[in-house]
Amino acid sequence: NPAVLHVTVVNSPLQPDSIFIPMKICQLKDAEFYVHPKSNVQLYIWTVPTDVQVLSGQGTDTLHVLWGGTAGEVSVVAENSCNASHPAITSVVPDSGPDAAGMISGKDTICQGTSGFIYSIPVIDDASGYSWTLPQGTSITAGSGTNSITLAFSTGAISGLLTVAGEND
Repeated sequence: NPAVLHVTVVNSPLQPDSIFIPMKICQLKDAEFYVHPKSNVQLYIWTVPTDVQVLSGQGTDTLHVLWGGTAGEVSVVAENSCNASHPAITSVVPDSGPDAAGMISGKDTICQGTSGFIYSIPVIDDASGYSWTLPQGTSITAGSGTNSITLAFSTGAISGLLTVAGEND
């Protein structure tokens, strides 16, 4: 009687389809990448740029990262016990936050109970709005959300910092 051994042939994994990425990737923000799962795959190995931190999902079809500040490529290969597929690769150029704000122009010594003081900064590249913080007892009377505001200082206003930063989505 002959000896019998059933041999199973495992196919090499197929290359993952395109990597799906969010509509927008922002610098220093979380992002998720994924591929549609393929049969005959035991794990997915992702490669990201050096300034991107993998938060979770290495080995799975979905990767969560904290994107860094630079553009780069994300790739993924499918692996099984026999082989690895060719990589699927996508290039990522993250959207940036607004540039730094310039110097604030306007009067730096004000009497309590006065109004009509204009403060402004040069337009900030990549800003769609402006966020101002005011000393206690101060209010914006015109220009809220813009690079030029008009302030009123109440009779209870106190000295403090006036700051502004650009904002975008």
